[in-house]
Amino acid sequence: MKTRQNLQELKVQIEEMDREIFELQEKIEKHRPEVNDPFRFMDQLTWKQQRKSLKAKRTKLVKRRQEIIKANSGQLNLFDL
Repeated sequence: MKTRQNLQELKVQIEEMDREIFELQEKIEKHRPEVNDPFRFMDQLTWKQQRKSLKAKRTKLVKRRQEIIKANSGQLNLFDL
């Protein structure tokens, strides 16, 4: 059985992950560079790469968060968050 302090630490971890996921989502949805200008084409390519890596980070965080919740589902009351 996990101690109350460990459960509090897990809740804090989940809250931090939620914040990070939210920030990553905002960055992903940020307005991309204009395509019309041929000189901005490289900007768009780098934007696509950045967006892809941000999505990968977000997915990894979401999966990790779900693992923590699943592993501690018996003792972790998420309604306390």
